[in-house]
Amino acid sequence: MQIALALLAGADALKVTPVKPARAPVSNALALRGGASLGPLTPEILTKVQVALGVLYAAEMFGVSPITPDPVAKYYPSGGASTGAALQWFGLALLWFNGFLYYCTFSLGVSAVEVQKFAAVAWAGALLLYTVQVNKGAVKPSEAPYLQGTMTALSAYAGFVE
Repeated sequence: MQIALALLAGADALKVTPVKPARAPVSNALALRGGASLGPLTPEILTKVQVALGVLYAAEMFGVSPITPDPVAKYYPSGGASTGAALQWFGLALLWFNGFLYYCTFSLGVSAVEVQKFAAVAWAGALLLYTVQVNKGAVKPSEAPYLQGTMTALSAYAGFVE
């Protein structure tokens, strides 16, 4: 029994207190940045402007803008290379969208439940658009609706069901 007590007492002496690593200078610089206004253009106003311009740009891409009734002709030359370029833009948009969801949740502390509510609507929108395009013959059927439907259901469950 005395040996066990001696071992336990010795174990306390060997405890190591974790040391919090110092922030790198780049991290400190980034932590100090942000929030600057340019005259009346605050970060909040700029966010609203970006959302509005993004909606207008999306309307143009969908061909519902009276200024650009044929976005394919405006942005892409005829031929197969333009399809690849369009798919790269689509892929980039997916990377940014999902990266932003990750950033909101794990860096900004936005509720994952709220993020899932947003994701459920986004996945449902993608499923709806894909289904319409397949029915019109504009795209070929693939595994996309299975992924989109599954993610819509999972995100809706995580975001809306208690």
